[in-house]
Amino acid sequence: FLITFPAWEICSDRVWGEVERTCGMAASSYHVLDIFALPDGTAKLDVMERRKIVEGMVKSAGPEGFKEGANAHTSTISFVEEAAVCFVFFWMMGGPFIVLFLLLYTAIFSPITHLLALIALVAFLSTHPLPDCGAAIAKSWFAQATYKYFSYRFVWSDDAVDQIESLPLYIGAGAPHGVMPFSNILSISAINSYGYHKVSPTNGHAQKQAEGGGSLYEGRKFRGAAASALFRTPLLRYFTATGCIDVSAKEITKAVGKGFSIGIVVDGIAGIFRNNHDDEVVAIKDRKGLAKLALRTGTPLVAAYSVGNTEVFRAGFDPWGGMEWLSRKLQASLFFLWGRWYLPVPMRRNVALLFGKPIMVKKKAPEDITQADVDEIHAKLLASMREIFDQHKCHLGIGHKKLVFE
Repeated sequence: FLITFPAWEICSDRVWGEVERTCGMAASSYHVLDIFALPDGTAKLDVMERRKIVEGMVKSAGPEGFKEGANAHTSTISFVEEAAVCFVFFWMMGGPFIVLFLLLYTAIFSPITHLLALIALVAFLSTHPLPDCGAAIAKSWFAQATYKYFSYRFVWSDDAVDQIESLPLYIGAGAPHGVMPFSNILSISAINSYGYHKVSPTNGHAQKQAEGGGSLYEGRKFRGAAASALFRTPLLRYFTATGCIDVSAKEITKAVGKGFSIGIVVDGIAGIFRNNHDDEVVAIKDRKGLAKLALRTGTPLVAAYSVGNTEVFRAGFDPWGGMEWLSRKLQASLFFLWGRWYLPVPMRRNVALLFGKPIMVKKKAPEDITQADVDEIHAKLLASMREIFDQHKCHLGIGHKKLVFE
């Protein structure tokens, strides 16, 4: 988010590596699910009915892969749907700027009583309890309109999704943040609606057996991890109503203990200031706190890459690093942004979430975790992220880009 969404602040450094501007990393099969093309109302169906529709909508290709640009087309969207998405995001993204302007204007030109009333309103907007409406949002007409606005897709290769579905839970490590990690925000509703967990027939939580006596599945319980400041930012904080927890290790551990899978954007605030429209730059080289957390909890990691996050907004900040330094100190991102019509409205860009195969992690007591253990898990995470980027960038229309880890 503007005040970073989800953020995992560990540390940052300089360039680690690059790949050639070519498509590679062959797989035996490639798969794409156009979330935006699912029939309206699909998210309201029961688990097995949803799954049957999803399976029928998956597009697949063999070892030859999809043709270049095959999955770079943009979804159609009605005027009403597009207007609704623009209106909501204008107020949520522009909310902090509008509040700041009103406070400054009222402080200079209005009576003190008006200023106090506005401060009280801002305090209310910053602190009032938010309803637990993530499930309702995921099933809503607006969620599907948002998928269409961003032509939202899930992308994977081989049996990655089958392996993920076999896990009771996992921690998804996504990047890059960009100005606004829309792919990751959308994933909260999309995974809760169209992500599944394969369970034993004896599991009492399974909702319904597949036709023909096949496997049983239940819906995935998924939460996004967001920076603490986001929960206190007027209007912008309503993004957390999709289903978010605080990004602290304590809250993530607690959520994992309750059976939730968690999604984290690993480059956080630093990712905003690496926003680059020529290449994909991810500030992750030395951010190893997630690997350490996975070892402490024994939770599998799933590398994810968000194509399009760096394209929906433009960012303006000083070239000397002052705004980034201050943002880190305040844990609140300070920069200028603009999007469609030079407003705080996201541009219509294709957004896709790429999944890698799970990285299994053996639980260790904190005192037994070595730096070598952390480095090994972190290296696997980076390798998986690079692999999925290289496998899919051409058929998603970004074959000219390279991935750079800093």
